[in-house]
Amino acid sequence: MPQAFNTIAQQYDVSFTNTLIGTAQRKIVWNYLEKSLPKKKNLKILELNCGTGEDAIWFAKQGHYVLATDVSEKMLAITQKKIEAAGMETQVQILKLDINQIENFDAEEKFDFVFSNFGGLNCVKPEILNEVQFQIKKLLHQDGRLIMVIMSSFCIWETIYFLTKLKFRDSFRRLSKSGTVANLNGAELKTYYYSPSKLKRIFKKLFKNNAIMPVGFFIPPSYLEKFFKKHRELLTWLNKLEKLICNRKLLSRFSDHFLIDFELK
Repeated sequence: MPQAFNTIAQQYDVSFTNTLIGTAQRKIVWNYLEKSLPKKKNLKILELNCGTGEDAIWFAKQGHYVLATDVSEKMLAITQKKIEAAGMETQVQILKLDINQIENFDAEEKFDFVFSNFGGLNCVKPEILNEVQFQIKKLLHQDGRLIMVIMSSFCIWETIYFLTKLKFRDSFRRLSKSGTVANLNGAELKTYYYSPSKLKRIFKKLFKNNAIMPVGFFIPPSYLEKFFKKHRELLTWLNKLEKLICNRKLLSRFSDHFLIDFELK
């Protein structure tokens, strides 16, 4: 898994973070976090699969302290550069951590909040994810929160897009129970897609669900960026529609991603 993400690290911000679609989807997540996290400052946050550190820097600017972790050394190197450029060295630290081996992570202090954005946990098998929740519980304070943004097991945008191209297998690839192999610049990565109901079942032993919301029901997947760069007004309109349905949790089942918010029982 590290090699797969190392191969895309240098291009990740270009291909997703700084794109029109990537920015629009991330703002949906940030808006939710602004409204739902406790208003007090200085939360201690553990970020899993931080990528190039965009969210870690945002949390720091809100006044929080972040331990940003990822399995990819190259992703972490980019994150460190962003931390230094933003002058956030006292608020954000980085650590190499494989989510599949989180049981080996021995934190000195507990966290207020564990966060993972844009499919970081889609790289984890269901049976391992079931065990991950026990490790996360050990890392959280008694009233701790776990918020994840997950790639959904059915995306209406993706299905329609590939059907129009007569790529029938790709149209329903997310429904595979055994996972789908993605090719990232020549490196293969097994990806597992989850529905909101399945995530709730997996985590129900230890966590209660506070909220579920769509992230990318009207806003399309990022691989359609080239088309929407030429049709920015259409994307602006879709973004406005997305904001109108952010509380319609039933639409999460059909979105590119969905946000799911848990709290320890």
